[in-house]
Amino acid sequence: MKKHWITSILALILALTMVLGCGLTVGCADDPAEDDPSDEQEQTGNTPTSGEEIPEEEQRIPTDLPETTFDNAEFHIFQWTVSGQYTPGTRWMPWEEGDVDQDTGDLINDSVFDRNATVEEQYQVVISMEYGNVDNVDTPYMTSVRNNHNTGDDLYQLITLRSLQSCELTLELLMTDMSESPYIDLSKPWWNQDSVASLRTGDSNFWASSELLIRDKGATACIFYNARIAEDNGFTEFYELADAGDWTMEALCEAAEVCALDNGDGVVDDNDIWGAVCGDDTVNYLYNGAGLKFAEINEAGVPEYLFGDEESITVLKDIFDYVMYADFYANTYSNLKCKEVKFINDNVLFFFGMIKDVTTLRSMTTDYGVLPIPKYDEFQDNYSSLVWMHHDSVLGIPAVVKNQDMAQVVLEALSAESYYTVYRDFYDTVILGRSARDQQSKEMLEVVFNTRSYDPGLFWDNTNFSGAVLRLSAKGTSDIASLWGAYSTAIEKRFSDDLPELIAELN
Repeated sequence: MKKHWITSILALILALTMVLGCGLTVGCADDPAEDDPSDEQEQTGNTPTSGEEIPEEEQRIPTDLPETTFDNAEFHIFQWTVSGQYTPGTRWMPWEEGDVDQDTGDLINDSVFDRNATVEEQYQVVISMEYGNVDNVDTPYMTSVRNNHNTGDDLYQLITLRSLQSCELTLELLMTDMSESPYIDLSKPWWNQDSVASLRTGDSNFWASSELLIRDKGATACIFYNARIAEDNGFTEFYELADAGDWTMEALCEAAEVCALDNGDGVVDDNDIWGAVCGDDTVNYLYNGAGLKFAEINEAGVPEYLFGDEESITVLKDIFDYVMYADFYANTYSNLKCKEVKFINDNVLFFFGMIKDVTTLRSMTTDYGVLPIPKYDEFQDNYSSLVWMHHDSVLGIPAVVKNQDMAQVVLEALSAESYYTVYRDFYDTVILGRSARDQQSKEMLEVVFNTRSYDPGLFWDNTNFSGAVLRLSAKGTSDIASLWGAYSTAIEKRFSDDLPELIAELN
């Protein structure tokens, strides 16, 4: 891999008053709906073709679930939320994914309702849900889960949680090993395979992400672009560039010089067209987009820390130089809503965000599209779309659940049914219904979802190194080497000494 191209063009970037731009849409792999259903487990994205007819019932991949019923037993979901947000459409809960009371005419709501009704009728269960806040370290949510376990109350048959916090409950032995379930098949396409691999601990999987969830998809990193600004500057063929696998940070920077626009006063402000706007998390999006992770799960099921060698430090420093020192870059670390406002007001070409930000952009009148996070350079094989740990959702079954057969069967059934119904409606309505208006953007979105990526180095890190990396974007420095020097000893102890021993005790 070439590692220094950004450094070589940094002088150019620094000279720009505003840079970064272009529109783009991307292609995708072969349509999985046209493949033999038996091959669908090999699909990275784990999703049926969006916008196409749902496969006939006989074409569905079998779930291998028993023909049984559970006498109207309750399947109660405990769902995380933040700041008491319980209403779909909020920043932390853009869509309801677990349970709804009735048909409302909203397609996502009704699709979840119909999915639940199908599973309830087939297995004679009653699906219900409640929320718990995960705002602080000692949260009502975590306290409720622990109390439920300690008292044996068996209140929740399924819980969802941010991957950021899932490790706590794993190490406390509060969750069921889904890999040992006779009814849950984590190799099936309704289970995201990168989540299965990245959330494995030892020989066990206490957490994973299935198509039952919507928020994990909403928390996927992407770039929104202003189609008018791109077209005004002559960029109409970026689909071909991306489809060929050539959408890189270098390509983005080269286009940026053309698309930048100053109103003539020589001052970069809201009267100009900014190249990009983002928050502190964008650094993580770009690092993962470079095909790199802070850690990966090794063959023993233990997170192995990867960051710290020359290549990783160089790449992260290049990314910081790109976002901290380029005049085009509007960092909104202290005002997250600012980035949406700038983009909606046509002041920004590129908006680094997450898929769920489409809910905020609905009022935008200018056409816009969605891009994958660019590759670091042309030698990188694939795009990579980080699932952001602060907003995502993973699921698991509490170990204290008494009727494990029921919990496991219903979870697998809901996940499989969602694969063919809820996800299709989510894709077509929430995404394609407004933010992407042509076939090229539709195919590009498939690339984003097919390359979702989880980073164990983020959610297993209790040293706060990952938090310190985020805060660099607010300090205006790219001195990654010094920061790493301050944390490397603690990281080594955590990942080389503590975690192997802790995870060995789980099995």
